[in-house]
Amino acid sequence: MGFVKRKCSNAGKITVDQLEERRREFLADIIAEVLMNDIPKHMVLNWDQTALQYIPTGNWTMHEKGAKTTPIVHSDDKRQITGVFAVTLTGEYLCPQLIFKGTTPRCHPKVESPEGWDIWHSQNHWSPEETMKRYVTNIINPFLNEKRKELQLSDTHPALAIFDCFQYFMF
Repeated sequence: MGFVKRKCSNAGKITVDQLEERRREFLADIIAEVLMNDIPKHMVLNWDQTALQYIPTGNWTMHEKGAKTTPIVHSDDKRQITGVFAVTLTGEYLCPQLIFKGTTPRCHPKVESPEGWDIWHSQNHWSPEETMKRYVTNIINPFLNEKRKELQLSDTHPALAIFDCFQYFMF
């Protein structure tokens, strides 16, 4: 699949002007790849991971005036899973991957998930390299293979994926 393990870094701080220049360079790189490789908009993907709380909480509630404390039930609940979500340049959403904390499928919820969703686990519910490879194998590749057929492209026609810690990634 052409994967290369890369370490992400956010150590450097940049100015607003530098950020704008990097944004322009980044978009120019993407446009160049799309044009040079004749990649259709349906096959340009962006995906990211996000933490999802089991019990959504907030810091605001209604309480009687003058009270010394305002407790909110479960406001310190940190139980989470990770959701991986992808969308194409045309706005088509792919099936997500949900990552639960655990080491075996026993940690998965006891409910039936929608068709196509990838329900998996990692030791801490984060999205390490193993779960990202699984996402590519179970969600991204089947989607791209179907798009290639639908668009009458060769089985090896390139696609472009943009995701965390990488500028772009050719499939």
